[in-house]
Amino acid sequence: MWERLLHIDRRFIYLLVFAVVTVPLVAGWKSPPGYTNPWTQSLYDYIDALPEGSPVLVAFDFDPSVKPELQPMAVAITRHVMRKDLRLIAMTFMPAGVLLSQSVLDQVAQEEGKEYGVDYVNLGWRPGIQAVLLGMGENLKRVYVSDVKGNPTSTLPVLRGVHDYRQIKLIVDITGTGLTGAWIAFAHQRFHAPVGAGVTSVVAMDLYPYLRTQQLVGLINGIAGAAEYEKLLDEPDQAMLAMPGVTAVHLLMVLLVLIGNIAYFASRRRRAAPQHEPPEPPTGEEV
Repeated sequence: MWERLLHIDRRFIYLLVFAVVTVPLVAGWKSPPGYTNPWTQSLYDYIDALPEGSPVLVAFDFDPSVKPELQPMAVAITRHVMRKDLRLIAMTFMPAGVLLSQSVLDQVAQEEGKEYGVDYVNLGWRPGIQAVLLGMGENLKRVYVSDVKGNPTSTLPVLRGVHDYRQIKLIVDITGTGLTGAWIAFAHQRFHAPVGAGVTSVVAMDLYPYLRTQQLVGLINGIAGAAEYEKLLDEPDQAMLAMPGVTAVHLLMVLLVLIGNIAYFASRRRRAAPQHEPPEPPTGEEV
């Protein structure tokens, strides 16, 4: 039996993974996390404490390759900003992020009854990360002369009184890359703008030192962090829908590792056990 467990067909494992991920999604199970990371809570509290009408810049710095992990937190952040009646300024350093950001903005704006150009704006994409970051510190409307719809930024009510980083009360970078470091280096260190982030889990570990030094006001870590944010908003959505499958896959992997190790040591012990030789057949000399 142990030998058979050591040679399980990998297609069977793939089928198990497919089942434990698909069943919760098809059933529509939404699981709120039992624990909220302090850094998720910190970002939520910072946004929640901003006065009504405060400008908040959200950088949708992600593309379709990380959309499943980052779009839920993008929706949660956008929903929180709009519900607090804050002015949302969206932008991206990823060309593919323009359409992704607009889909999030349109979805949440429709839910919350917000008007484009008055409550939120999408500035779109501009090349040259350092030049854009430094230019926004001098004159945002000179860097972004028009928005994605071609409207002059100087005429938009949502940008009234917003000249540079000094008027922006918070920057939230949502990304699966190292762009958060650039926001910290230029927007925060040079112009003292507060910065928060929502990132993929593989990127999060690189940002914890910035939290300890208070260069980040908060951090959403992967799909679990997005689920925590949805819980704080009391708005179960895509992140909570993904959590049962994520949890089930992790438990399945632990179980398979345990079974594999038990089978390995049991079969090795069996091979190492002394083998009893069969008795010699009688020769007839004993008589």
